Amino acid sequence: MKSRILIAGGVAMSVLSTGCLATHKYVAKTIAPVEQRVSGTEGKNSEQDTKITANATQIEAVDRDLSRTKERLTDTDAKAVAAGAAAAAADSKAVIANTAAGAADSKAQRGIETGTMAAKAVDTLRDDVRAGKFKIVKNDSEK
Repeated sequence: MKSRILIAGGVAMSVLSTGCLATHKYVAKTIAPVEQRVSGTEGKNSEQDTKITANATQIEAVDRDLSRTKERLTDTDAKAVAAGAAAAAADSKAVIANTAAGAADSKAQRGIETGTMAAKAVDTLRDDVRAGKFKIVKNDSEK
């Protein structure tokens, strides 16, 4: 609207300054192409404003999604660090348990060996008793 007034004012000033008057028809013919270009430009500006508004809305949505994604990533990272610490603690406990199991296995093996030796000694003693290798002797102190 302002541009139309400015154009009309400019034309009026140029006509008045030259000293000649233009007819209504001449002015309408001269201004018509300019008005068409201004109207086309205003239409394009309106379309661009609509597109810019839509793009701004999309950018805000993407920004919100990015913020949420960053929060989730931070949470996931913290959980991964905690899981790594828990895995290290579990590994440490597994090493301790393996050491204790090895010690228990060693003690069990010694117990089996001791039991086997005792069983052999008992078998030998039993065989000697059955073979009559032992004599019963009276002790003089028992009178």
